[in-house]
Amino acid sequence: GNLRSRLDNDPDEALGPFAEVLQGADLAVINLETAIAVGGEPVDKDFTFRVPSTAVAALRAAGVDVASMANNHGMDYGEQGLVESLRAKKAQADGMIIGIGEDEDAAYAPYRTTIKGQRVAVIAATQVMDASLITAWTATATKGGLASAKRVDRLVAEVEKARQNSDTVVVFLHWGIEKETCP
Repeated sequence: GNLRSRLDNDPDEALGPFAEVLQGADLAVINLETAIAVGGEPVDKDFTFRVPSTAVAALRAAGVDVASMANNHGMDYGEQGLVESLRAKKAQADGMIIGIGEDEDAAYAPYRTTIKGQRVAVIAATQVMDASLITAWTATATKGGLASAKRVDRLVAEVEKARQNSDTVVVFLHWGIEKETCP
């Protein structure tokens, strides 16, 4: 739609008026609810989303520091979409894309930065996944995928590990029930 044409025409201006707000933040973390891919086949679900890798440049231009792909659309374009998304992640030397990885260690790995002398770690995970996709989309020791909040033991272990050398640990969860406005 409109956002895609803005992304294609000028990635640096694609997020328009939101950029000023994001650029003013000490740390801007977003939920990137899409696969970063142009290939692959859409999985069997009602809505599937994907963007080209130029979306990462658009996010950076808008002031986004961290983008979580741990959500119910991070693998909408199957294994090929995962391969492309991981390629986009790997191209970010600062580790700005979190919540997805070639294995569980990479998927749960935090983004780390120092802000005003404070060491900050951001860990992303999703609690929202179609029941039929939980096993296929959750990263394991031997398979790429998403950081799942349904693996409470793993998520807690990552928070405890990050806390050892961080002043603040942010756990960025994709969770809840769509269209519910009160947690």
